[in-house]
Amino acid sequence: MDAGSQTGAQGITPLYAASAAGQFEVVKLLLESGGDANSRGIEYGSAIHAAARWRHWNIVNLLIENGADVRSPGGIDKFGTVLHAACWEDNVERVNMLLEHGADVNIRHEGSEYGTPLQIASHFGHLHLVRFLIEKGADVNERGGKYGTALHSASHNGHAEVVKLLLENGANVNSLAQEPLGASRPYGSESS
Repeated sequence: MDAGSQTGAQGITPLYAASAAGQFEVVKLLLESGGDANSRGIEYGSAIHAAARWRHWNIVNLLIENGADVRSPGGIDKFGTVLHAACWEDNVERVNMLLEHGADVNIRHEGSEYGTPLQIASHFGHLHLVRFLIEKGADVNERGGKYGTALHSASHNGHAEVVKLLLENGANVNSLAQEPLGASRPYGSESS
């Protein structure tokens, strides 16, 4: 049996399981034994998504070196792609590495809570990363996820510096969101 392409009883491969658990040496051994760097799993999409979700960036790098697709869609996890996960973590170096390996700065993941990488960075107030993504061509008016646009997300969470940067880069101040924002925090309530 191939070390990485057959699914187990739970619908995951050994490579996926090792990647999610951060088992670098095991991942390396499975890849050397013919494991498919793009093997799919259930929750996170593929081995590279699982590794990124749990911040096992040494494994992400190893999987990329072995042909993992940084543009592939994720699973049911709210972060979407590997680039989405890197933006959640606020690591410009990792985001840049993924872009250099072909990740799309404007990739949308319809099933994720945050539609685009820029929306994630804006949601969490990652000012330096927002600036970097815009410099790399991120569309400040791209819609997706439950927050509408990056400006909706930054505005909802009170990230004034991010809001200012988005506006300075052409974000539509009168854009309308499709859903109510902040089910966990009613409008007008104080943030904690």
